[in-house]
Amino acid sequence: FIGVISCILIAILAVIVMAVAPTVSLNAPAGSAYIATSTITFTYTQTNSSNFSTCSFMNNLSGTFKVNISNATHVSGIATSYVIDSPSDGNYIWNVNCSDPVGNSVLADSTNRTFTVDRTNPDPIRFLSTNNSFVSDTTPEIRWNETNDANFDEYEVQLSSSLSMASPTQTVTVSTRTSNSTTLSNIAPDGQYYVLVKATDLAGNNVNTTPLYLYVDTAAPSVTLNSPSSNNTFRSDSTPDFNVTVVDGTPDDCQLFLSAQGGSALTLNATERTVTNGTQLNLTASSMPDGVYQFAIE
Repeated sequence: FIGVISCILIAILAVIVMAVAPTVSLNAPAGSAYIATSTITFTYTQTNSSNFSTCSFMNNLSGTFKVNISNATHVSGIATSYVIDSPSDGNYIWNVNCSDPVGNSVLADSTNRTFTVDRTNPDPIRFLSTNNSFVSDTTPEIRWNETNDANFDEYEVQLSSSLSMASPTQTVTVSTRTSNSTTLSNIAPDGQYYVLVKATDLAGNNVNTTPLYLYVDTAAPSVTLNSPSSNNTFRSDSTPDFNVTVVDGTPDDCQLFLSAQGGSALTLNATERTVTNGTQLNLTASSMPDGVYQFAIE
């Protein structure tokens, strides 16, 4: 009788052990993940006190939700991974069902886990702001065209003193696709800057503008009158030269304003567009009849 009782106890214990259903957890990809890679690594972990269960990896990558792989060689508590070629862009689901030999089974997630494959860049973007601009405003508005992307995430606007966009001095994030402008804040010091806008989607695909050249200049030019060297000067030349020295980091042009004979209202008379910082230049007036004139140079 002792041998019979032992066999019965062993059978009962076996049934009790096998009555504990396996457990399974989905490790990766995470729920609602966005994937831009050419392959996807699916990972799950099953746990079973008997160290024996069969797990079915299910997905709808083919268009139909079905068992893709069945595996009965798991080790309890050790993760199992499958590397699958990414399907075309779209939304997909996956899950894992594990069962033991006595029919206990469990789904990893009660609701199938979703993920999105997106390997397409957002539509190209370009600046609407003028390139090679010289501005005195240290808080300029930067504008660009809207991108299109069903999984749009954000625009990132970078300001840098380097064309390579290394070490940006400002980074602004815009999270609405149709909000295609932003205002930079307090650019300092004066000088040459570069602006870049990057559009990124939730899968990490991105597209950049080409850099926008922006020169900030808040300092007014300094103009020194060299000739005539004094006020109330008498000249015998009816087309006299007015000689000045301009000091400015980004000189553009220099203009001579002259009154009519005996008048006081000033009008533009001559413009010199070849201006070099710290170098003398001449502005030659048009023919002036004898008389008294007033002038100004800007």
